[in-house]
Amino acid sequence: MGFRYTVLYILLIVAVNYGFSVVPLVDLPGGEKWPPMSLVVGLIFVARDFAQREIGHRVIIAMLVAGVISYVMADPFVATASVAAFLISEFADWAVYSFTGRPFSQRILLSSAIGTPVDSVVFLGIIGHLSVTGVIVMTLSKMVGAFVVWQWCGGGKASLPEATTTVSEASGKKAVVLLSGGLDSTTVLALALRDGFDVAALTFDYGQRHALELRAARDLAERSGLRRHAVVSIDLRAYGGSALTDDIRVPKGRSAREIGEGIPVTYVPARNTIFLAHALALAEVEDARDIFIGVNALDYSGYPDCRPAFIEAFQTMANLATKAATENDQPIEIRTPLMDMTKAEIIDLGIGLGVDYAHTLSCYDPVAEEDEHGRVVGSPLHCGACDACLLRKKGFAEAGIPDPTPYLE
Repeated sequence: MGFRYTVLYILLIVAVNYGFSVVPLVDLPGGEKWPPMSLVVGLIFVARDFAQREIGHRVIIAMLVAGVISYVMADPFVATASVAAFLISEFADWAVYSFTGRPFSQRILLSSAIGTPVDSVVFLGIIGHLSVTGVIVMTLSKMVGAFVVWQWCGGGKASLPEATTTVSEASGKKAVVLLSGGLDSTTVLALALRDGFDVAALTFDYGQRHALELRAARDLAERSGLRRHAVVSIDLRAYGGSALTDDIRVPKGRSAREIGEGIPVTYVPARNTIFLAHALALAEVEDARDIFIGVNALDYSGYPDCRPAFIEAFQTMANLATKAATENDQPIEIRTPLMDMTKAEIIDLGIGLGVDYAHTLSCYDPVAEEDEHGRVVGSPLHCGACDACLLRKKGFAEAGIPDPTPYLE
C-alpha cells in the first residue's frame, strides 16, 4: 500500500501552517486584518480524504505528525490552532455519524457545515487573527474542499449497482442467493430484496474452519424474513488442500501487495463451482431464473473462481445443462452485482440499504467463547489479521465508516 497521499496531507498541513506564520495579513476596511492563507485551507480537506483512504482513521496520527513538524517550523500558536481545529472537525463528523448513521460520502457536507465555522473561529482566535472576513473566507474555502470530496465520493450517493430489473417486474420473481454470512453475501442479499425478488437463500456447511459463519447466515436469513433458507452439508475436508478445510495455517498479517499477488492457501479448490452447481439445482426446483453470488474481482484474495471469466463460463454451462434452459427456454442468469466494486464501495452501498454489518462474519479464523455444552456464547471475535479481516478493516476505513466488528487484535 502506498502512502503518497498521506505524505501529501502532512506536507500540505505544514505548508499551510507555515504560510499562516509568514504571509503578511491584508488590511481591510474597518480595521480588520485578513490572513490570505485562509483561501487555501480547503485543499487540506481533499488531501485528508485521500489519506484516509490509504491509512483509515490513523489519519489522526498523520495530523499529529504534521502538528509536531509545524510546531518546529512555524509559529507554535499556529500548530496548536491547527490541531485544535482538526479535533473540532473530527468531533463534528463523529456527532453527525452518531445521529444519522450515514456513510462519509453522505454526511461530509453536513458535518463540514456544522464544524467548519466553529473550527475556523477557534483557529483564527488562537493565532490572534480573528475577524469576520477571515472566518467567512476560511469557512467557504473548507466547504469548497468538502464539496470536492463529496463529488469525488459520488455526490453523496452510494455506488448502487443499477437495479437488475424493476421492483414491479421482480415482484414474486424467485431468486437464489448464496449466503455465507459474510459482508459481501449479506450486501447481495439486501440488493436482491431491494429489487423485489422472492429470495431462497443457500448456505453451505462444508467443513470450513470458520463454521461460525453458519450462525451468522442463519441469523441474517431470519432477520430478513426469507421464505426459505437451505443449509447444505458438503464435507470438503475429504479433499483438503486449503487452510479453510485442512490442517494448514491461515496466513496472517500480510500486506496489501501480498494479498493482491497470487492465489493464497485459503483458496478452497473448486468451491464456487460446487456452490453454484447446488444453487443451480435449487434454482430449477424453485423455478428461479436468477442466482446471486457476492464474488468480487477488486478487493479480494485472488481466487480464480471469483473472476468474471469463471462466472461467464459457468452461466454458459448452466444454460446447456438444465431443463429450464434447454426445454422451457428459460435461461439462468448468474448475477454478480459486486464484481467491480471496492470493499469500501460495497460497505457504502450496504449502509445505504440498511445492512447492519455487526451481524456479519468475514474472518477465516474467528474465536468464540463456548459454554460447558460447547455452545457459542456471545458474538465471535474476528482474528483481525487474516486476509479477510484486513480487507474488511480496509473497506470500513476507506468508506469513512466506524467498523462495528469485534476484533481479537
